[in-house]
Amino acid sequence: MTTTSQQATRSAGQQQRVSAIARTAVKVALRDSAESVLSAMAVEIRQTEGIAGAQIILVDSVTGSMRMMGSAGFSEDDGFFGLLMACHRRGAPLATYEALRTGAQRVYPDRKAEMLADDRWQPLHAYISELDWRDFIATPFRLEGVTSGVINAYVSQPAGHGSAIGEFLKTMADQAALTLDYHALIDRDRRKIRQEERSRLAHELHDSVIQHVFTIGMYARTLESVLAEAGASPAAVSLTVEMQELVRVVQRDLRGIVRTLRPSPAAELGLAEAVRVLADGAPRHAGLAVRVHCGPGIEATHPEAADDIYYVVCEAVHNVFKHAAAAAVGVEVTATPGGGVTATVTDDGTGFTPSEAPLGYGVSSMRYRVSRCGGMIAFSRPPDGGTRVCADFPLASSKAAARS
Repeated sequence: MTTTSQQATRSAGQQQRVSAIARTAVKVALRDSAESVLSAMAVEIRQTEGIAGAQIILVDSVTGSMRMMGSAGFSEDDGFFGLLMACHRRGAPLATYEALRTGAQRVYPDRKAEMLADDRWQPLHAYISELDWRDFIATPFRLEGVTSGVINAYVSQPAGHGSAIGEFLKTMADQAALTLDYHALIDRDRRKIRQEERSRLAHELHDSVIQHVFTIGMYARTLESVLAEAGASPAAVSLTVEMQELVRVVQRDLRGIVRTLRPSPAAELGLAEAVRVLADGAPRHAGLAVRVHCGPGIEATHPEAADDIYYVVCEAVHNVFKHAAAAAVGVEVTATPGGGVTATVTDDGTGFTPSEAPLGYGVSSMRYRVSRCGGMIAFSRPPDGGTRVCADFPLASSKAAARS
């Protein structure tokens, strides 16, 4: 068999593998996370002839942080990004960033030998020596928003531009992007269904349960009048008064539930716009001068986390209205290098001493929302007075690395 016919046979076989992987990825995406899908894809890539190892990495275009979505061939990846960034700090150029910068597949012949001979790559020498490979190929793919991805392949045979392996990896990169887009679509549909169900429940509570409770309250007031006119005992009249108070409590609780079931402003408008709308209403309500800064990248925040961030900011700003006697307040919501979000609200009001740190229900709610993602919230008094509330939401995967 000639070399040309061998390459054609190999290429046809790889296309068949891509088709099989694509069908499997769609089925898996219906029930598993995106990370599970791409992990399975990395394993399939590694099983291709000539590929000793594979990594599928997502990179935040704003922060530069990386997240390992799939890996095959290497025994351990937990410390990979720390070692990679240590090399980068020593001056080693990262193929992943270069592929993303150019938007084109990058082929590095004899990459392993080059890295082992370069002291800048010393932190990764043991890692890259695990596998028997020669060339390195970085193949980028684009996603919506601020995230991009790269398939890194450790190749055991010569692989130039236009090779069968290179073309196979380009096809797999397209499949990875489609898989992530498909998974995001499914996730949006699931969130839409959940929100529609929440809206339905809110309408039913408002139109049925709350109205019935209101009617019970009316009957209780009527009964109080009837008993009083009939000369009933004070104890009987007192019971009707207690019934009316209980009705008011139930009505208040039900209305609170209805409010929580309705779509949040962050869900309807986006996090940045919701914060701006909140701030725009502050001068009308309290005569406050409000400064708002929403940094790039925060719109990529998961919707549930965005709700928590918005409500923490909302509670902090409302506390300024109610307690601070402030003239101005600053709101800042920014993406952090690790892939999280920091929300800071600072006012020039009366402030508090450490022993006076707020402990009410609103603050408890703020602490709860921040803790749901393993974050922290701190209350402090800046040197020039007032109060600063700083909430950190570490939303990135534990495998994310610091920005270079």
